[in-house]
Amino acid sequence: MDKYDSKLRSKPFGSYNEYMEYIFDCVNIGVDKYIDKMKTMYASGDGGYKNVLYPDIEVVSDLTNAKIERFYQDSEEDAENGEEAEKVLEEEEEDDEDEPFDEELLSLLGNFGASDGSDEEKSEKEESGKVKVSALSITEKLDFIKERAALTVEEGTALPFYELCEKLGYEPFTVFCFACGILSSTQTDYAGVFQIINENMNLSAPTIESAARVFYGDRFSITGAYGDMSTCLEQLLPLLSLSVMKSMPFSTVVSPDKRIIDCLFGRNPDKLDEDYSRFISMLTNNEELNPIMANKGILDEMMISYDEGVRIFYYYGDEGSGRRFFVKNFCADRKIKAIAINCKKLFNYDFQFVDRALWAVTRECILTNSCCCLTELSYREEEKEKFFGYMDMAFSKLTEQQITVFAMSKEHIDFREVTKIAYTELELPTPDTGERQACWEYFSKSYTLDEGIDMLRCPQSSSLPPER
Repeated sequence: MDKYDSKLRSKPFGSYNEYMEYIFDCVNIGVDKYIDKMKTMYASGDGGYKNVLYPDIEVVSDLTNAKIERFYQDSEEDAENGEEAEKVLEEEEEDDEDEPFDEELLSLLGNFGASDGSDEEKSEKEESGKVKVSALSITEKLDFIKERAALTVEEGTALPFYELCEKLGYEPFTVFCFACGILSSTQTDYAGVFQIINENMNLSAPTIESAARVFYGDRFSITGAYGDMSTCLEQLLPLLSLSVMKSMPFSTVVSPDKRIIDCLFGRNPDKLDEDYSRFISMLTNNEELNPIMANKGILDEMMISYDEGVRIFYYYGDEGSGRRFFVKNFCADRKIKAIAINCKKLFNYDFQFVDRALWAVTRECILTNSCCCLTELSYREEEKEKFFGYMDMAFSKLTEQQITVFAMSKEHIDFREVTKIAYTELELPTPDTGERQACWEYFSKSYTLDEGIDMLRCPQSSSLPPER
């Protein structure tokens, strides 16, 4: 059965590995056709540096041919063997209930059928010199893969690459270019592949343009591919650390870093970027939250504002008033995580570093499905302009990627001077007497208290008892 047979379109993938094999097949097929074209060009003497590149082109051609044959032949044979085994089991079950059959006749029929199938397969291979591959275009293959991937996720199998591409709304060429970059970053033999495609032995990763040349093949032209390449660059920028030259944007190298590879294939995909561990941390965890016993109306207000489309919330109140606690409750309700930035530490650095750090935090929120908490917000009067500039940058970068932002401070800050983006301001007042008593009674229930202790006479601290 063809790997892209229409009958398979409605069947989910068996695993993440199988899904990625299909994605990488799109790259391998595109590369193979492009290399064949280069071989023809160099063989005819039309290509420059023939004596330098031509031997390597043959090596790359053999490599991609081997990968394609493995995908279409070995994997297909495994699938067919599995289907044949199921068929045999079904026939055996039916035979138990049927009348005796003619063994000799069955043998003859079986041999006839086997001979017919193998002859057809053999002729196909002899005609092409390699296994028969699907005639679908790369775009059609990606559409086929996407339909099966959606069914796979619905059944509960995680497909990190697919889910990330869907979350960011990647178009087919962006998915293809991203896959090219992953191959160059994870498989050393692809260094030679992209050196040949780039016609630059010092460049072992795809560029936006070289990926487009492979994707489009004979149909490639700058005018025809410009829209896809421009969109691809814009879609990859929030996720990949790209060095973009304004004068030559499509020469940008696409090389996913370790954080992206870990997220897609690692054992701990939610481990935050170690380069910024001094400033960021995961606020939420899987621990059960204590009940809300003070200022419950604040959480209700926040939920209403969120449902109305607000994505920036500003909390201010004394230490222990429950700022982080309410964020955790919000995240638990929305089934998301929360990443905290210590702005007091981060905002001591220069603009370039802070800009880079905020980009990294935004990416972490995307990768881990998290909101962002800007904590330790305060400034001296002489630093007001710098502080407000950094806050404006933080609000803009995060909300641009549809990330919910929580700003937290003790003293009130008028953020109307910072941003034009709509936000909800929420003051967390000191819990009243009844709320404090309820808190003390709840958190002291595991202890035996002296009969003379009166909860209402306990120190009237604004701090709520610690969360578990």
